[in-house]
Amino acid sequence: MNEEIIGAGIVTYNPDIERLKENINSIMSQVSQLVIVDNGSDNVDDICSMIEGNSGIYMVWNEENGGIAKALNQIMHFADEHNWDWVLTLDQDSVTMPGLIDNYRKYMDYDKVAMITCLFLDRNYGIQQEYEFSEEYRYAERCITSGCLTKVAPCLETGGFDEGMFIDYVDFDMCYMLTERGYKILQSSFRGILHELGNSQRKEFFGREVIVTNHSPSRRYYYSRNVVYFIRKHRGYVSALRYYIKLYGRLGVVLLYENNKFNKLKYGFKGIIDGYKMPLPKKMQKE
Repeated sequence: MNEEIIGAGIVTYNPDIERLKENINSIMSQVSQLVIVDNGSDNVDDICSMIEGNSGIYMVWNEENGGIAKALNQIMHFADEHNWDWVLTLDQDSVTMPGLIDNYRKYMDYDKVAMITCLFLDRNYGIQQEYEFSEEYRYAERCITSGCLTKVAPCLETGGFDEGMFIDYVDFDMCYMLTERGYKILQSSFRGILHELGNSQRKEFFGREVIVTNHSPSRRYYYSRNVVYFIRKHRGYVSALRYYIKLYGRLGVVLLYENNKFNKLKYGFKGIIDGYKMPLPKKMQKE
């Protein structure tokens, strides 16, 4: 069994305390140390009270919400300072299934693997069948942050998560920064995370299942802006057409199924415009 040091990190923002407690209990039975980075939660005192007395849990508190990317960078730097080789990142409402870390350890020595992920069960709509596969593992193009085991050194080698993105596509951006440097993302067929994708619902459109995320107007803004920025940042590595279809498809779902359509669409299209204005990393501007 691989003996490299694995820690875990959770980013919190006004979490449901009982769900967070379930999350912490599920992962602390599998790793020895956990860091919680809180993004200015109103109930931070409740979080502190919950973890008080547990020597294996550390807390980093930000006075205000600086975004998921900044918090993830804080986790990675904490991991580096505490000599963790790998860190499992979790959303505040994700629950780790028993045996996940043991499953991941089987793949940690695989050549150039910098991220290991699994299959997840969503609380709202079950397992998405299109993501299931029969093999023990496969190599993936990208993965979400929750439930992802990331090798610390390669992550820091990229310069870290892009803090200009704030939220949405932050994880996919890191995936591509790693793969563009020759690293790999391995996905295990292990069903390892009980997850929740917002206030999502399942709908049917001409016989095809669509997921309605019901995100707020501001979240719709960041999603749209960051998809455009992501396409520009990783040109030559991603199919722009594929991502634009997904972007406008999401706006179509808002129009068909969601409430507060006007504001969500207004912020969505504003995000698209601003995505073209976002400055690319300096080294890319010179190319």
